[in-house]
Amino acid sequence: MDWLRDKWRLALAVELLFAVALGGWALLRAYSPDLTTSGGESSWRVMYLNSIGRSDYFPPNDAWLSGYGISYYYFGYVMIAMLTRLSDFRRT
Repeated sequence: MDWLRDKWRLALAVELLFAVALGGWALLRAYSPDLTTSGGESSWRVMYLNSIGRSDYFPPNDAWLSGYGISYYYFGYVMIAMLTRLSDFRRT
């Protein structure tokens, strides 16, 4: 509490800067709401690569819908997953 009493101007400036940045970003996203501006659908692509790379059989399990197989065309992901396995790439 003493820090806030002594540095209230700094705290207020930081909060105002955050509010302006948040408002600006929200306004920008309101006029451009499509998914491609935020990186596209990369999260499901990573899920496909991980599921296919770890699978012992096909269709590979869907990581987000437990107990079900991936219900999408995934042959391109199989090729990339095989390259990943061949390169012996592992997360640390």
